Amino acid sequence: MSHRIGTFNTLESEVLDILSCLIEALRDYRKAQNLAYLFIQSRRIACEECEAKTLYCDYQQWCRERGEAPTTRTAFEREAMKLLEMRYKGAGRIVYLDVAGSERWEEINEQAERDLIEAESDPLNCSDCPPSGVVEQPKATPGGPESKTAK
Repeated sequence: MSHRIGTFNTLESEVLDILSCLIEALRDYRKAQNLAYLFIQSRRIACEECEAKTLYCDYQQWCRERGEAPTTRTAFEREAMKLLEMRYKGAGRIVYLDVAGSERWEEINEQAERDLIEAESDPLNCSDCPPSGVVEQPKATPGGPESKTAK
């Protein structure tokens, strides 16, 4: 009888492990299929903010570009409230924090492209380097070999 109980406990443990893996896989799948979640995560930028109405319009456009049907505004806002902090800005308008709207998103991407081009043209970032041909001498350290006098 104890052999059967041990086998049952092992089987139960294996089933629980499988269920746990299935639940995690289902959660990952739902996130991958949740367009509102994907859109918001793709636009997350610290210290930015965007009005709720603007963000939803941007989301609708993003969905159309992907050939997908956007969720309702209510469903989008429910997801946004799970992921983003918000505040009210005069006349009851909602502003989400740490997310960029399309206009600001494009500005940020353009600046990132300019920065990348600049970095590629100066790969060593030599703006801090001494002029060409100038070799800086190491500075003497107290107690180092330079401070000892020859006898």
